[in-house]
Amino acid sequence: AAFAGTLIVIMDTDEAGSFLPALASGSNRVLIGSTSSDEAAIFETGGTLSFSYFFWLGIFNGLDLHAAYLNATDAVGGVAGYQNPVLDDNGNGVANEPSDGQLAATTEGVHQVGLFNEPPSITSLSADQSLDIEDSSATFVAMDLQDEDAAIARVWTVVDPPEGTRAAAQAQRPTFDLIPDAANRFEATFDAFDAPGEYQVNVYALDGDLNVSDVRQTTVLKGLIPLSIVGLVSDEQGPIEGATVALIDSGIPTLSTNSDGIYAYTAVAEGDYMVEASASGFRSQRKPVSAAEATGAAINFLLLSSGSEGEGEGGCASSGFGRFSPAARLGDALLLLITAGALVELGKQRIGGRH
Repeated sequence: AAFAGTLIVIMDTDEAGSFLPALASGSNRVLIGSTSSDEAAIFETGGTLSFSYFFWLGIFNGLDLHAAYLNATDAVGGVAGYQNPVLDDNGNGVANEPSDGQLAATTEGVHQVGLFNEPPSITSLSADQSLDIEDSSATFVAMDLQDEDAAIARVWTVVDPPEGTRAAAQAQRPTFDLIPDAANRFEATFDAFDAPGEYQVNVYALDGDLNVSDVRQTTVLKGLIPLSIVGLVSDEQGPIEGATVALIDSGIPTLSTNSDGIYAYTAVAEGDYMVEASASGFRSQRKPVSAAEATGAAINFLLLSSGSEGEGEGGCASSGFGRFSPAARLGDALLLLITAGALVELGKQRIGGRH
C-alpha cells in the first residue's frame, strides 16, 4: 500500500547531500542532510557540537522541522563555518532552492512541548590575541554569561587550526574547558598553539537544561604581524580630538580620534584602502594606502580650515607614510611606537614645526 503521510528523512553523515537525488520522489517528502555532497560531518565534544544535537534540541523545544533545521544550520554553519546543511522538500532532489522549506515549516516534530527553554549566551569574551613565534600559550576569559532558566553547566572551546576548517574537517579539533574561577567568570589557558598561522577559537556554553549557546569567536595569530592603519589627525595648532576617520567603501566602521588626535585600525585585512579624515570646520582629506605598507607606519593628516587656501578634498597636505622615529616630523603630536599592530605611547613630543 502507498504511504499516505509525509516521509521525513534526516541524515547526519559525511556527504549527506549526495543522497538527496536518490531519495527525492515527488511530494510529501522532507529530506534534510547535515552536510553538502562533498563535506565531512562534524561530531565533537561528545556530540554536543554536531548538526544532530542542535536539530533535535530545536525539535524538543517545539520547533517545526524547518525552524529546527535553520537552528542547526546556524550552529554548525553560519559564523563557525564547519559545514553547509541541505534541505529538499519540493521533490526535485535539488537542495536549498527558494521553494524548499514550505512543507518542513508546516510539519511539527513534537507538539510544542517546550522542554528546554531559552539557551544561554556569552556576553563578554577575550579579545583577539597575537603570539610571538616562540610562544605557544594564550589565556581566554568568558564573562557575564546569561541564562534566564538554568545555571551554566559548562563553557568550552573548539580550536580551528591555521589550515582552515574544511581542510581539517576529518581531523579532531583541539578542545578545552574554561573553568569557573569567580562568579559568572570562566578562564583557561591553552598551550598548544604550536604552528604559526591564524587560529579561530570557538567558545560555547551549556546550561543545566542541555541548551547550548550561539558560538562566540576570538582569534589567535601566531608569528603573524596584524595589519594596521594608524596615525594622527591635526591642524596647525595641534591634534584634533573627535575627527572622523573612515576606510571608504570597506564596510569597516568609522573611527573618531582620541584626545591626542590618534586613530587606530589595528586588525584590517590585507589590501588597498582609501583613508579619509574629516572634522567640523576643516577640509577633508583622502589618501590611498596599502595595509601591508601602512603597518608600522603612520598615516597622518594635517587638515586645513574650510576657509583657508590649499589642497581640498583628495589632497595630501601631510606627508603620508611617516615612520615613527626621533627624526619624524609630526608637529605638536603624540610620538608613537607601532610594533605588530600595538600602539605604545611614548609621550608628547615637540619635534618640529611641519608635518
